[in-house]
Amino acid sequence: MTAPTILSDQDRWRVGLIHTKMAPPRPPRGRVTRPTLLGRMEASTARRLTIVAAPAGFGKTTLLADWCETLRARGHQVAWLSLDEDDNNPQQLGAYLIATLSRDVEDKPGRAADLLREDPLTPMKIVQAVLLNEIAACGREVFLFVDEFERLDSRQSNSCWHCISFSVRVRREQRRDGVG
Repeated sequence: MTAPTILSDQDRWRVGLIHTKMAPPRPPRGRVTRPTLLGRMEASTARRLTIVAAPAGFGKTTLLADWCETLRARGHQVAWLSLDEDDNNPQQLGAYLIATLSRDVEDKPGRAADLLREDPLTPMKIVQAVLLNEIAACGREVFLFVDEFERLDSRQSNSCWHCISFSVRVRREQRRDGVG
């Protein structure tokens, strides 16, 4: 039996992120399209924050994925993040937010993601500042979809919410958020 490998803090953040968490799910077979709800989502693009709330199984994720694809087809920059219990770690959540928000239209990582990848111990506030500057400089609206937000543990939600709330502060005309 071999001893478990213990990674240093620096090595731990060099381990790749799960890319499927940063992409909307594929549409399920036989999905029900909801043009009325998509119309309401479209009307909400003037807001900084849109929250979609409904009981489990009511199609929140499917609706958000449809809206995400609609916005992407119109040429908007769209970022997606599906949360799970592991994202209660603020540094991990921050790394995922930076990775998903710093992709450009060709799905290449931006400077903020490169900075985090090259030096995982770079203070998150510095990486966030680089990311916010990238978003401001892109000249387009950027939409962030956060799915399964309720998975964050209430005991750690203040720290984790800080990782998300920094992105909401970007100039209103360049940023919109959808949270489900």
